Amino acid sequence: MKNGYAKVSKIDGTQTLNLQIDALVKSCVTSNNIYCDKALGKKDDRPSLANCLKALRKGDIFIGNLTD
Repeated sequence: MKNGYAKVSKIDGTQTLNLQIDALVKSCVTSNNIYCDKALGKKDDRPSLANCLKALRKGDIFIGNLTD
């Protein structure tokens, strides 16, 4: 199974998750396996990332951009 993660760093509406989600869908990640966070930087909590990592099982594939 493929699990995907998307994140934007600005919560003021100037950034959206749309392009990242589209890329994950094109990579065959189903919508119920896409986890998204809106955070203000590296130190903010990322609850959806934590949930995504908890959902991973042996043999699963993680797809995400974790750079800031």
